Amino acid sequence: MDFDADCMASGPCSEKEIRPEMDVSDIHPNGNGEHASDSVKKMNGSFLETSKLSVLALADTTVLAEDISDCDLEDDESPGIEDEDAERFQVREVPDAKRLSSSDPGKLKSDANTANLDGGDRGTRSCMKNEQTAKSSKGRRLGFATLTVREYPRVLGDNVCMIGAPISLAWEHDPENVQIYDLVEYDEAVKSTRRTQTELKMPSKHREKLLREMGYTGREIQEAVKKSNIARNHRKRTVEMLKMQPLHEAFEKLGRFGKKVSGRKKDDILNYKKSI
Repeated sequence: MDFDADCMASGPCSEKEIRPEMDVSDIHPNGNGEHASDSVKKMNGSFLETSKLSVLALADTTVLAEDISDCDLEDDESPGIEDEDAERFQVREVPDAKRLSSSDPGKLKSDANTANLDGGDRGTRSCMKNEQTAKSSKGRRLGFATLTVREYPRVLGDNVCMIGAPISLAWEHDPENVQIYDLVEYDEAVKSTRRTQTELKMPSKHREKLLREMGYTGREIQEAVKKSNIARNHRKRTVEMLKMQPLHEAFEKLGRFGKKVSGRKKDDILNYKKSI
């Protein structure tokens, strides 16, 4: 027998709504002399009363459940904590349909095309910006118009040279001896008088002569030569010992480890003596 279940869940129903879908016109009378339609009416009446009682019982149960849930919520002293049942039956917000739903592929495709167009516009703008920067950089030129020449006095230096006394330039220049030249005119004037790298090298005798002319004594020159020789020998030794560097590092680590072990032993001995 089929009947409307939604009607029973929502409330009382009429006899027409829950009447069985069957045709009783062709049914013959039963053994008691009653027609089948009368028996069906009696059966429908009893079923209607039963359905009304079940609906009333369901409504009472629903009201009782609501009262119990209200009492539980009122008795709860912590306002920030919700009941587990309330959280279980709480309706959650549906995420954005654009991210999860695939029911509208045309719209998703249009969004993707829009994103691609935006990315292409950004790339085009960046390329145009780079081209404009390149054009502006080509239009800008850097040039020099004048050349300033300063003279620095020569002093006894400490640089490492092969033979003889070292010579260097002082840190401060002579402010009275500053000359300014036009760059083009200066290049044309010194083009034929420039010295080669070999000519720029200064022999030891010439250096010693210049230092004596500047007022340095022979003792000062000899001390500078001695310091230069010591520094040169140290550099040679460093270059020769580069191959042995891994072995030296291993010996240094071993020495540090030995110092740590000896220090621990001393601490253990002192602690043992204190305990006695």
